[in-house]
Amino acid sequence: LVKIIPNKGAYVTGISDKDTRDIYVIRSYLEGLAARWACEHISEAEIESLEEVVYLSEFHAKKKHYEQLVELDNQFHETLYTAANSKELQRVLTDFHHYLQRVRKATLTVEERAIASNQEHMMIVEALKEHDADKAEKLATQHILSTAQNMERVGWDVLVS
Repeated sequence: LVKIIPNKGAYVTGISDKDTRDIYVIRSYLEGLAARWACEHISEAEIESLEEVVYLSEFHAKKKHYEQLVELDNQFHETLYTAANSKELQRVLTDFHHYLQRVRKATLTVEERAIASNQEHMMIVEALKEHDADKAEKLATQHILSTAQNMERVGWDVLVS
């Protein structure tokens, strides 16, 4: 986000729509990996936390409380990253997650996407409870790709600018 030019200083470069698209594709694979690894390591407490997030997200989506949905989405993904039991995977995914914060907020304020996202989270939790690594990986990857597809419909330029 910042470019340093010798003898001139630092300049904010921003994030382009191509950068955002690229990050979402990369993130989709890494989220799948996180879900796969979480199947091996997830605790009952983490599953309960994910279930609570899904339940609260459903409530807040109905009330159109979008700020809470963004916070709950953060909590869902951070719990998944922790459950994957890999500091490096967690670091990379957390960086991507925060890097795209504004874009993520914009997509979660689309009611249809907010509801679909929570349903996708619910299916990921079910796969985690079953310790079905293939299913969890596929669902988590598709979840991120669905978010990117929603952005395509809304318009990347609207979300990124």
